[in-house]
Amino acid sequence: MDKRTSTCARPTLFAPGPLTTAPWDMSDPSASERAYQKLKSDLLSGALVAGPLDIRRLADRFRMSATPVREALARLCAERLIKQTPYHGYILVRPSARTLEDLYDLSGSLVDLCLAQASRPGEGASTAGRAYVSDRAYAEALGDLLRDIAASQPSLVLSEHVEALGDRLNPARRIEPRIFRSAVKDVSLLKADWASGDIAALRNRFERFHKSRIARVDALVRAMAEHDGEPD
Repeated sequence: MDKRTSTCARPTLFAPGPLTTAPWDMSDPSASERAYQKLKSDLLSGALVAGPLDIRRLADRFRMSATPVREALARLCAERLIKQTPYHGYILVRPSARTLEDLYDLSGSLVDLCLAQASRPGEGASTAGRAYVSDRAYAEALGDLLRDIAASQPSLVLSEHVEALGDRLNPARRIEPRIFRSAVKDVSLLKADWASGDIAALRNRFERFHKSRIARVDALVRAMAEHDGEPD
């Protein structure tokens, strides 16, 4: 091969990989993947507070170079869990009232679609055995329930969308117990309906659940703004 043209065959940063390999292969515990998993875990748990995400500080914390941290942040940005700004770099996303309303509405529609075609309602549900849900575990318990519901039907794409929406709604869900006194009870009842296989009752309960959140998006946005910068 002509040496002058052989470099064209070399893979570049933007070259697509083999069709059988995902962009971030979960089977490869690379530094980028480890940074992504840790950052996402901290984000969803509320451990990351509002303010710019310092790449160098995160790299030092994870004991790796800045490059995999940048790759992890870019991935979270693509998932719309953080955003990049001209002056502050990467920061956490706090949805507006309009965006939050749309997210709740779409989440409600997708969850109802999952329930309409659930193949094994409640069977082997990982959330069924958890009798008590505290305020602090509320968002996690709700997320677990929604993942169980999504996993019960055959569409992998639908399941992925339900989980992605759940991640984007996580900042609001961690605040919901402050706005809704019945939040913990609501999740307990949803779990009980799912475990019992009463899909009709569960669909009705989820419909009321999402409508109540949509009606209070302004209060949720204010509560999220007040919470920013405070320890979780």
